[in-house]
Amino acid sequence: MPAYQYLQAVPQEDTGQLQEQLERELAECTEVYPTYRNKLRAFMESRGIWHICDLDYTAREEYGKFLEKQISPAACMQYVRVMDLVKLHSIKSQVRTVRERGRPTAEYENGILFLPYHPDPEIAERFIDSS
Repeated sequence: MPAYQYLQAVPQEDTGQLQEQLERELAECTEVYPTYRNKLRAFMESRGIWHICDLDYTAREEYGKFLEKQISPAACMQYVRVMDLVKLHSIKSQVRTVRERGRPTAEYENGILFLPYHPDPEIAERFIDSS
């Protein structure tokens, strides 16, 4: 089950706190302009995705559809690429945290493996420009 569907089905804590947490996580990703982050945040909030680590390929496809209704097709790919960069930022921070704690980096998940979202940031970086 995609993360956003699961999160919609599970009762959540105060939405205001979740929005603040999401805003903090996105603000840490300084590789992208705030305008792009704001559009991504609006999408994530509308789908009940409260953490950038929960972005996956299904959410990426949904984001593309979400953008088609709001911006020109020429700009859509740039916004989707920003989502990819935000996900890469999340992967890198997860790997840093895991290395500090000394636990394994990833577990098998039965789902689509989109290479720019690979749990190993070195592999993800190699494919981020080809998406």
